[in-house]
Amino acid sequence: MDEFKPENGRAPNLRTAMRRARAESAEQHEALADLRQAETARLELLEDAIRPILDQTPDDVELFDLGVTHGDRPRLFLDMISFVDLAHDRRTFRFFQDTRHGRVLIAESDSPEKIVAAVTNYVARRLVE
Repeated sequence: MDEFKPENGRAPNLRTAMRRARAESAEQHEALADLRQAETARLELLEDAIRPILDQTPDDVELFDLGVTHGDRPRLFLDMISFVDLAHDRRTFRFFQDTRHGRVLIAESDSPEKIVAAVTNYVARRLVE
């Protein structure tokens, strides 16, 4: 953060400092919103790639409910216990399953095709169960 330097030997002005702080905060919030929007868009593209796989499941099977949740950390949920999110680098997909023993990382890749393959295997295993 930049330190305020008095101009012309005057004392610092709180009103000016507050205005600058609000502008910086607005810029930061805008940047975060842009990042979240980009994350959501990447997850929605992945959702479009996964949907044809879930469309192949039998009609009487209601295990899967594919959808992107919005929030601080957008996630693509496949069912009640598995989801895909993005790593801190915002490029790497991470496919998780929640179990009795904690959260398990099933697959991690920057390639959507690898995640789609992992999801396909996951769906097959869940259907066999």
